[in-house]
Amino acid sequence: MTSFAPRFRRCVPRGLTLVELLVVIAIIGVLVALLLPAVQSARESARLSRCRNAIKQGSLALLNHHDVQKQFPRGLVCTTGTCDGVVGGTFLGNFSARSGEWGESWVIRMLPFLELSEVYNKYDFTLSGTFAVNRSAASSMIQPLLCPSRGVDTRFRYYGTDVTKIHYGGNFGAGRAISTALSSSTGLRGVFDGAKQWGASLKDISDGSSKTLLLGEILTLTDRQLGDDSRGAWNVQGSTAFTGGLTKTAPTTADVQSGMRRMNVNSPMDKAIWCTNTVISDPLYVCGDSSEGLGVRSTHRTGANVSFADGSTRFLDQSIDVLVWYQLHTIQGGETIGEY
Repeated sequence: MTSFAPRFRRCVPRGLTLVELLVVIAIIGVLVALLLPAVQSARESARLSRCRNAIKQGSLALLNHHDVQKQFPRGLVCTTGTCDGVVGGTFLGNFSARSGEWGESWVIRMLPFLELSEVYNKYDFTLSGTFAVNRSAASSMIQPLLCPSRGVDTRFRYYGTDVTKIHYGGNFGAGRAISTALSSSTGLRGVFDGAKQWGASLKDISDGSSKTLLLGEILTLTDRQLGDDSRGAWNVQGSTAFTGGLTKTAPTTADVQSGMRRMNVNSPMDKAIWCTNTVISDPLYVCGDSSEGLGVRSTHRTGANVSFADGSTRFLDQSIDVLVWYQLHTIQGGETIGEY
């Protein structure tokens, strides 16, 4: 008798062929390639915003100090009266930013206004920054003054102690950071001054507080990257400044082009914090060597965050007119600055 019982064939799932698998991988790769730049751009945009907020908080802290003391903190303070050539506020010829006689920088006096009184209270203002008590205070991280776009570049070995760094410098003018001749020139003077151990008051800023730089991003590296980089170390005097590096007032474009050292953050010479003579046309990153001046620089691809003496902040593109850029460094240059 013939059986008509139904026969069931077993279904075996078929896997992807090699060609199909490669097609899927290729599609996923294309999608990732399309999405990754957008994700990275969104993340950098968020970091840029947080960086701008950090420099804003630093500016407000300085203005709060000004409200109490009626002036901004002094740029540098010499504890002995003789700091490698600076005697009684007069620069005699030689200078070392790391002299053992230098005491506080402008950063330390603003710490209580950043809710960092515990760090401020550790610092002994009668002693230089090389003493153990002050190196210990300087080992504390100043988190509010760090840009989130940076890597781990926040320490410097100083007299046997790892002192910490910040990512924002103070405006020491359009000339050199330490120079009596240039700091006494009203056409080059900034909010802070090294040789004269001085900090401006708002009434000193005749160019207008909204037209005068207060803080700007500075680029820092670790010892391992450069070997001896104190840039940004807030207890190492001369390392928390930015300047224009000019040697005379009222410069022309030709003066700037021929006399200034330029450095682009995206160039192969990026690691040269104390800039070399390499010439790259990016006005925002103009800077000189360690004695001439240190420029505003950042890891953002097209410019840097800065703040002004009125507390406002702005992202300045590296295409800014070079003469306008220098004019923004001065507090009494007498320039008329329009839109930029």
